[in-house]
Amino acid sequence: MGLPGNNSHQQPSSGIEVLNLSARAYTCLKRAGIHKVDQLLALSDADLLSIRGLGRLSLAEIRQKITTYLAQHPEATTQKQNVETSYPASSQVEADAFTAPLSDSPPDPLARLKDLLRKIGCETLREAIALAPSLDQDVRAEIRKQVYALLDQHPTLIEWTPIEAIGLSIRTYNALKRHGIWTVEQLALTPEQEIRKIYFISAKSRSEILEKLRAYLITYASPPHWLQAAESPVEIDLSGMTLDNLIEEWFLSLEKRHCQVIYWRYGLGGNVLTLEEIGAQLGVSRERVRQIERKAVNRLRSSPQYHYIAQPLVEIIRRALLEAGGVGTEIQLAEALVEVIKADKIDPRGVVRLLIAIHSDFAPIRALRGTWGLAQLPLHLCAEIGRIAVEILEAEYAPLPKEELLARFKATPWYQERTNPISDAFILACININEKIVCSDMGLYGLEIWSRRYQDDIIVALRQLGRPAHYSEIAEAINAALPKEQQVTPRTVHIRLMQNPDLFVWVGRRGTYGLREWGLDKALSYEEAIAQLLEQVGYPLTFQEILARLPALRPYYDESSVAIVLGTNNRFRSFWDGTYGLAEWQEDKLATEEYRLRRVLGDVEHPSSAHKPKPTLEEAIEGVDDFIYQSRRRMESGQ
Repeated sequence: MGLPGNNSHQQPSSGIEVLNLSARAYTCLKRAGIHKVDQLLALSDADLLSIRGLGRLSLAEIRQKITTYLAQHPEATTQKQNVETSYPASSQVEADAFTAPLSDSPPDPLARLKDLLRKIGCETLREAIALAPSLDQDVRAEIRKQVYALLDQHPTLIEWTPIEAIGLSIRTYNALKRHGIWTVEQLALTPEQEIRKIYFISAKSRSEILEKLRAYLITYASPPHWLQAAESPVEIDLSGMTLDNLIEEWFLSLEKRHCQVIYWRYGLGGNVLTLEEIGAQLGVSRERVRQIERKAVNRLRSSPQYHYIAQPLVEIIRRALLEAGGVGTEIQLAEALVEVIKADKIDPRGVVRLLIAIHSDFAPIRALRGTWGLAQLPLHLCAEIGRIAVEILEAEYAPLPKEELLARFKATPWYQERTNPISDAFILACININEKIVCSDMGLYGLEIWSRRYQDDIIVALRQLGRPAHYSEIAEAINAALPKEQQVTPRTVHIRLMQNPDLFVWVGRRGTYGLREWGLDKALSYEEAIAQLLEQVGYPLTFQEILARLPALRPYYDESSVAIVLGTNNRFRSFWDGTYGLAEWQEDKLATEEYRLRRVLGDVEHPSSAHKPKPTLEEAIEGVDDFIYQSRRRMESGQ
């Protein structure tokens, strides 16, 4: 592959020996035909990474040595400018070739590439690379030939993407690198017959390459449809999308094991596991789990879906933090996320943890568990600001309005002695996340102990209602017994319900909770409840029979949702007589003789939604006798 600078005719310059590079970097550059400093100055980071044997450590070394050289030789700066202006039309030609429709009067090699792209229905080289795995092998080889021919004249024709981005196994990755394939673009343009000839590339490795390459190229040429019309990530229309769908698409670049570690480590399924717990699940050490997690996070950060999926979600979190003054709790950020995009099975708090861990603009507040903030803010002061605010309120023995609390805080010696000013919004944000301080609907800040923690009020309210209730209804029941200055907000009740899963149980409706002392468990999903019901019965049921028995497993349900799950979920199937069962059930191998006899004789009744009382022993015997008598009559009449 040609590299920029190989055929340059700039004014004489010093050889690269003057840079005192390491033996590895020097050898790689000489092998690629880079002998002069001016040639090296013309190369971008992507060009250097495309040189065989030159990695990121060598790249960092080269850039450091060049900076030192230019500082010691000012005349080389003019030489560098001459090198950069020696290709006046190159950047426009390369941008047109890679990301925009080709111009009508390009140079002759570019014209041949333009004609070739038109034949396959592509306007840009990026589109052709994205489609390369599905193109004819000869066309694929011809595109590569024309691209490589252009690289000598236009060395930055392609924005190189390191091959690490697609997440290949070590064996396959090393085999491709030994063959000289260092970038995703090289791999996409390499014909399959050439890949077959690479030593150590088996049929399994070829399948892995094709699968992961296609997954990477999904959004390589253009963003998903739901992002194309947006000017910024904040303006993206996420209607019709779910958080589960976005995360699943983002995780396409991960192997199954890496995906599972991320789910466990960040609690995307609801429970956060430690390194030791994950290691016990996988049978590896905690250090190995740490390595897998770090590798998976790097792949997620470098995946093509990061810009189109993770970045919009990050912007939602950033906006929520800015509105809150720069800091916020895990629950607050999760609520801001689900206000914009619906979450199904995935835990939005786990998504918040993952996004914040990946993005460098956020940082945890270590003194306050489950609390995050913008990295540029003095987050280490949050705990101290909250402590001082508590002391001010304790000395006052009464709630204070926001303005008064801020004024007294600024009058403290701690604040007066600080050389760097702290904004009022940040101070209030630190106070708002302090668990010992609450703000009433009237805007008065007081201690939590004054207004009590409402935990006992929630329990009493639910006992009085005698049934699960929405958190806003629970707040109304609490406020009915409290004076106006002590009344609780629905938001505070909701937070308390979520923070105490050992006392309160979500029962299936949005924002509806009950008491665990009632024997309630966390509501099953529709899929889990229906599957468990069918497994317990052992034979298919009609739709009405399922509705009649479902409340035993899921007290609150929507009839249309049950119908959608039965009709669309591949875990279930319908039978010839209008009943529904598990997908693995066969009609000739159903669980009980009773079911088969009932279906053959057509003796199928549709029970109502109400539960029938359990029959006595005498009634059961009479029912069996009557069933046998009716069966004999039908058999005799059939004869």
